Amino acid sequence: MNDLILFPILGLGAGAVYALLSLGIVLIHKGTGTVNFAQGAIAGCSAIYFGIATSNGTPLLTAALTCIITAGIGGALFYAVVMRQLRQAPALARIVATLGLMLLLQGVATQVWKVPTVVARPIFPVDSIRILGMNFGIDRVYLTGTAIVLAVVLWAAYRYTRFGIVTRAASGNERGVALLGYSPDAIGAANWALGCMLAALAGVLFAPIAALNISTLTLLVVPALAAALVGRFDSFGITVAVALAIGAAQSLLTRFWTQPGINDALPFVLIVVVMVVTGQLIPGRGARETSRLPLAPAVRRRAAPLAAVAAITVLGLVLLGNTYRDGIVTSLIMVMLALSLVVVTGFTGQISLMQMAFAGLAAFAVSKLGQDLGLPFPVPIILSAVIVVPIGVAIGFASLRVRGISLAVVTLGAAVAVSSFLFGNASWTGGADGSHVPSPSLFGWSLDSVAHPVRFGIVTLVVTLALMAGVLNIRMSSLGRRMLAVRSNERAAAASGINVQMTKLQAFGLSTFVAGVGGGMLAYQLGAVAFTRFAPIASIMLLALAYIGGIATVYGALTAGVIANGGVLYVALTSVDAISEWWIIISGAMLIINAVVQPDGIALAVRQQVGWAVRRFRTPPPAAITSTPAATPAPTAVDA
Repeated sequence: MNDLILFPILGLGAGAVYALLSLGIVLIHKGTGTVNFAQGAIAGCSAIYFGIATSNGTPLLTAALTCIITAGIGGALFYAVVMRQLRQAPALARIVATLGLMLLLQGVATQVWKVPTVVARPIFPVDSIRILGMNFGIDRVYLTGTAIVLAVVLWAAYRYTRFGIVTRAASGNERGVALLGYSPDAIGAANWALGCMLAALAGVLFAPIAALNISTLTLLVVPALAAALVGRFDSFGITVAVALAIGAAQSLLTRFWTQPGINDALPFVLIVVVMVVTGQLIPGRGARETSRLPLAPAVRRRAAPLAAVAAITVLGLVLLGNTYRDGIVTSLIMVMLALSLVVVTGFTGQISLMQMAFAGLAAFAVSKLGQDLGLPFPVPIILSAVIVVPIGVAIGFASLRVRGISLAVVTLGAAVAVSSFLFGNASWTGGADGSHVPSPSLFGWSLDSVAHPVRFGIVTLVVTLALMAGVLNIRMSSLGRRMLAVRSNERAAAASGINVQMTKLQAFGLSTFVAGVGGGMLAYQLGAVAFTRFAPIASIMLLALAYIGGIATVYGALTAGVIANGGVLYVALTSVDAISEWWIIISGAMLIINAVVQPDGIALAVRQQVGWAVRRFRTPPPAAITSTPAATPAPTAVDA
């Protein structure tokens, strides 16, 4: 019986950290209408710096203030340089900007601090107290009290102070606030600074009770998002209460349920239940979205571009060494995975952050079907892709109730739940050794990716070209036009007779199938599938690559494959020292820059430049103008 009380109390420490993170998310949304997916990464960097600094003798208060002040300045600068340009941009552009910041911070932390083994010094006392026959650390009381006090202070400040009133007014009508003489940009910068400072405080308080691993700390944003969602990104009290309840429930689950990853799945369950039952939970802003979505240009049935891709790829496979061959195959598989995002996000506008989770489910299914049941290649790939389609459609049902930022939150929570609950289960994945995949063969020909890389590369090329052609046909079909109509304006699409719900479900089903095929090919390439390949950060990286390449075009997916980690460009640049260690930083920076400067992606930018050059070359110069004597008009009757 005591455990039913003790374990929830122990979980209040983590719950208080979730509360501080979610309070920062609420502040940033109040000020700018943006959901900051980098909130956990900010807390993670602060926690690692605080742990290292205090272990090296820096006073606790000095280290804590350094983290908090630096985070505040960084948040204001990020708003001024990036988010200010995207204040009236569509949700996708704002989401990818914060995801870019997440990748950038995670890469910097990994590069600068690696994986520190220090233990941070606690700010609050850690003495044990005894209540009702139960012993627990008094720091849990301090942490919970801090979260509650800050919630009360913020509630009072945003209700009674001029700054809070103006922020709430800007949330309803930015133009009206501007007419009254207040700057929406100043309001946004201030709220970004405060939100990031709360994230840094959460990291400082969490550092003594958690492992200083940036990947784990980054995903603290998921339970924080769950709490903020229930509070409708508005109520400080409800947000803190839900965050504390999540922490307490997670701790209680560890006592009675030993299934790995169940704690990480809990916030996702909460997100789905609350969001799908109640509908759109993220309130709209009083500002029009004037920026356009990424271009999805019309295409024609031309075999020449695909033939050129095939010819270049075959030449590379035949003439280059095994390192480049492996890079080419990796690029081709990443093209398949990026194509899944082109369908669901580029064409339909539904933001998915779990495409790599779909690929991972298919990859592990390939292992089971090929190794355990002995099904020959390529049957396991086809069956696995079909098996994961209902899962994608189930996620698609969430898009019938929520969209935009809300759907991104749902899919990120689903990716974390799948990664922890399924991929973290050693009985399913094989643990650290991975799940073995048999060597493929076709008509008696071995297609082993190590022994016969050219053969496997050509088969991968054929599959990639087939998927590219399929997605091109979707774009040119009536289904593609319906998808673009839904992306542009769901109400207008419905008014014109389009079944919006069915179109969304079809998009999720098709994209999941494409991701499943990519995951199956990846399984055969690797030979043994490890769950780390399909972690939530991999889905975020995939979205980054697809957006940089051009998320609404097939050739944008091709560009994404070329620049992918482990792809052709990556292999070509490995001659530069430590390029692999900086790749995630480069990707994050490119994602932020693309969101602001080139939302259409590299592929369309190149296409536009080539088109301009072709027109310039083909247009004949203007004819020389020669002077000729004016003709004398014939006399008229009047002249006569």
